[in-house]
Amino acid sequence: TLIGYFCLGYPSEEDCVPTLEREGWEQRRPAVILRR
Repeated sequence: TLIGYFCLGYPSEEDCVPTLEREGWEQRRPAVILRR
């Protein structure tokens, strides 16, 4: 499992789809909401 993805500087392009999803590494998962 990939834990982090580090970028330095400004992106060369903006996209609504995350890079890892676009490249086929990871798929989106639903957000987990924790309430105390």
